[in-house]
Amino acid sequence: MGPLSPDRRGGWWHQYVCPTHSVELLAAVDNGFPCPYGCVLSGEPYAGAWAALAHQAAALTLRRTAVTARAGDHAAVADVGAGLDRYADLYARLDDHDHDHGPAQAWMLPGRLFHQALSDAIWATSIAHAVQTLVGVVSPERLGPAAGLLRAARESARAARAKLVDNGDFRNNYAAWLGAAGAATSRALAALGEPDESDDWLTGRYGIGAHAIAATHPDGWEWEGAPYYHVFVLRAYLLALRGRQQTLRRSQKHTSR
Repeated sequence: MGPLSPDRRGGWWHQYVCPTHSVELLAAVDNGFPCPYGCVLSGEPYAGAWAALAHQAAALTLRRTAVTARAGDHAAVADVGAGLDRYADLYARLDDHDHDHGPAQAWMLPGRLFHQALSDAIWATSIAHAVQTLVGVVSPERLGPAAGLLRAARESARAARAKLVDNGDFRNNYAAWLGAAGAATSRALAALGEPDESDDWLTGRYGIGAHAIAATHPDGWEWEGAPYYHVFVLRAYLLALRGRQQTLRRSQKHTSR
């Protein structure tokens, strides 16, 4: 995984912006974060914002590499396995020893690998899809650390969703992605032989279906009224359903035995 997988918590990607020129910064160079107009920034919040972007990029890389691994590339199998192991270790360390969110904004719903639970959920959805793609390519034993990571990520999503509900903010777009993370991690764990909890994340009291009802205006528009958030939430719904048919077929096959 190399530099794509930083050994630290990710901050808030919105802060990866030059405060002088109000433009997105370029790719990090060593410990500097260059602006297209010549500024070179360092430290927080830019380092945390870059780490957030890097973690999301790493998760997408793992997802894509898992597809290559499934096609028979043995090097890709090793790469994905190493990346998942590294994240399993980091995720556990952040829970046990690091509850400091540093410069996180006070209004944020806190995550575990990121300052925001929303970022955690987007990342966890990609990680879960990577694991699901690997099932049948590597042994369940090799994916043991990844399974532990998925369980922890699912519980983090569940806890964050409960906070939204308690705050009366269930229709928030965060809930859509927390649902996607819960469904995706549950489906990946089911593929590894564990009980499938994805139905609760899809059709339960606070599942994706309930969110779609709560967060959609009568005209079909997402409640925040912006094209960006409409598509953002729709993407979460679609990813929550990824692999749904395979899970149903596996369940039917098991029931018929």
